[in-house]
Amino acid sequence: MNTPALTPAQKIIQRAQLQARLSSPAPDATASTNELRDSPSSSTPDPFRTLFSSIPNNGAGRSLSSYAQQLKEQYDLDPNASAEVDKYCGLTLEERLLLGFIVNLKHTQILKKTMNKSEDYRIPGALLTSLRSHAFMLLLSPRLVAYRGNIAKATVDAMRELGVSDIPAPHELGKLKIVQKGINDYLTDCRYQIKDKIAGDLKKKRKNRSNVATLTSKIIGEKSVTITLALYRRVSFLRFVAESYPEDFKGDNFWVKADKVVGEWREAAGKDASKLLGFFEFTYKEDCNNYGDPSQSGVIATPSAEIPAHQKVIDEHAAKVKPPAPKASSKKRARVEVDDSDEEEEDLSPEDRQPSIPPSPSATSSGATNMATNIDCGTPH
Repeated sequence: MNTPALTPAQKIIQRAQLQARLSSPAPDATASTNELRDSPSSSTPDPFRTLFSSIPNNGAGRSLSSYAQQLKEQYDLDPNASAEVDKYCGLTLEERLLLGFIVNLKHTQILKKTMNKSEDYRIPGALLTSLRSHAFMLLLSPRLVAYRGNIAKATVDAMRELGVSDIPAPHELGKLKIVQKGINDYLTDCRYQIKDKIAGDLKKKRKNRSNVATLTSKIIGEKSVTITLALYRRVSFLRFVAESYPEDFKGDNFWVKADKVVGEWREAAGKDASKLLGFFEFTYKEDCNNYGDPSQSGVIATPSAEIPAHQKVIDEHAAKVKPPAPKASSKKRARVEVDDSDEEEEDLSPEDRQPSIPPSPSATSSGATNMATNIDCGTPH
């Protein structure tokens, strides 16, 4: 019985793991643990816990009016709101149920009116420019989990955290739908442009192809994206996928294949982010050996300690993007899928820790000794 041949992605896993076993232990990665902030902070207050913590256990031994008074004081209600609470306490159970039903109907009526108004909504020019800039930054974030995930929603969430003006409020669902569609349309163009830049470089003779720093600079163009060693690793990864899976690259499945390869590596790494980073690092060093030292390109990479605060916020939200749910196979033309889930995925972003494999001598001589995200090794010497 013949053993199935390994895919290029599986070969990277095998070779990186072999090199890790043959090499000395990697430096301690505890210095970068302060970057692991993808899960909500434990200090974040839980409004439901706060609400229900005040409910007495012995409800039979306490009157509703006294408990209502406690809640009014606890939540600092104004006189008008307090009067409404008193009225509610005086209602019968049937009256309260009817009131709740009518209030829900009213909310539905208001929501429909709001959505109808949103049909005429046009994204302001300044906001549209900002949306596109932030979306492109998130698409190229070294911490992005899936290139086909719901990047549009992550972009809106990041911009809201950054305090960008004119972002529709969370309850303005109609406007948000228009905004996210605008982002998705732009991202489709961005993916095409990135793929086109990589394809143009691969058409050259091997000796004339750009090193990863030059290729990264071509992909970014005039856009505002911070160039880092971690970004070099991602661009090297995209070139690896393009070279290793030419049929997918020529067709419509390039980004599908890229997400599948990341998925394979994540599965092989288990819960160890250092191992996952090791696969990206191995690919990066092979790219450097094949196409040249990025430190000799003249492109200056930004050290992790100097990454702008807004880029860090973008990276935080990129790490929360979830891969789209798998769908049944279809003969229709492949399309970029998005996942509308609001749930956050456990962080296994490969850019958070030291790689589990040490750099090769050629990488060391070029200043790439330490490949942790928080130390830049791509700057020229």
